[in-house]
Amino acid sequence: MGRTPGLSQDRKARAGGAIPGVGRVRGARPSLSPATHPDRGRTRKLSALMISTVEITDGKAFADYMNRTQAIASKYGAELLFRGKATAALAGDQPGGTLIVAVRFPDMAALLAWNRSPEYAEIVPLREEASRQVMTAYSETA
Repeated sequence: MGRTPGLSQDRKARAGGAIPGVGRVRGARPSLSPATHPDRGRTRKLSALMISTVEITDGKAFADYMNRTQAIASKYGAELLFRGKATAALAGDQPGGTLIVAVRFPDMAALLAWNRSPEYAEIVPLREEASRQVMTAYSETA
């Protein structure tokens, strides 16, 4: 009585973790429920992304623009996530050789502060000389 069919007491203990350390993978963290998660009750800022599709018109000027942009954006907490060429259009039209740049900022306020900063405004003419771009800001959803 009181036994689960097909499971011995030892297997039941390992499966349910009733005995500390038994049946657990060494080094594995226990799962955290919303009630026990360390961030419980804290509000976290949602990150923001800037995705840019780029057609480079002047390679040398564009390299200069990218170096200067990265130096400025890093002051706003930016992290370059991806920079690469589109290799295949999976749906719709994508010009061949289009460069995609994805940059994460801590939040939308930081992204907009970077984009509207006097430092970045100084190099916008270089961007326009070096490329044709569509830059879009995206907010992370909760």
